[in-house]
Amino acid sequence: MSSSNATLAEINALNYGNIIFYQFWSYLLIGLGTIGHSLNIYVFARPILRSNPCTRYFLAATISGIFVTYTNVLLRLLQKLDPKYDLFAYSTVSCKILSFVVLHARCVTSCLGPSLMMLIFGSLTIRHIQRSAKTVAVQTTQVQNQMKRQKTTDRQLIQMMLVQCLYFSLLTTPSSVYYLYSSITMSTVSSPLQMAKNSLFSNITGILSITGACTSFYVFTLSSKLFRRELMKIFKHHLQTNQMSNANVMQMTNRFTK
Repeated sequence: MSSSNATLAEINALNYGNIIFYQFWSYLLIGLGTIGHSLNIYVFARPILRSNPCTRYFLAATISGIFVTYTNVLLRLLQKLDPKYDLFAYSTVSCKILSFVVLHARCVTSCLGPSLMMLIFGSLTIRHIQRSAKTVAVQTTQVQNQMKRQKTTDRQLIQMMLVQCLYFSLLTTPSSVYYLYSSITMSTVSSPLQMAKNSLFSNITGILSITGACTSFYVFTLSSKLFRRELMKIFKHHLQTNQMSNANVMQMTNRFTK
């Protein structure tokens, strides 16, 4: 096989691998994001968490994650599946609007955004803990126990924010490296093989940079006992409700058959 044929085969293999990777990872993110964000809303809406300042950030981040899942991931997936599904190609206006939406969603979930929001809400929570500690000494035992539980909740939420910040940073760093590489090599004329490699690397780093926004639920589940406990309460509640419903149906069925 000649070198030109070998190069062409390598280019085709890279392009094919690029398509398969992007489709597989996109389907995975849409599925994980839909399930995870739905459960996030259920957990953060629970009474023990909803009044905490950090929870407001987590709910806002969840809504942002839903936005990313169904704009960045889904729109780009449709674009790559088939040209006739490419909403960007319908008109110049649709291209500009959708490009703005995708870019905005990506900026919201960039490393700076979450870090800044975490700093703000983390500061509010720490301030809340400090104020609570000053008032515990003059409260009754019952109130003191309640304040201790609240402080434990605050610590767990801060821990979740720090872990999420680290997770976001790790996933967005490769994309930053690629942008730096692109700016350095902008004036360089690349061969078709190098362009295929660059396209693959761009897709990998690009989709990794939005993976954090689609998978926050799984990070919270792994990093927080509080989150896992509240999640299990939701599952147990729905399980008990279903069991009671089934028992009532069986009772009614027995009455009619007698």
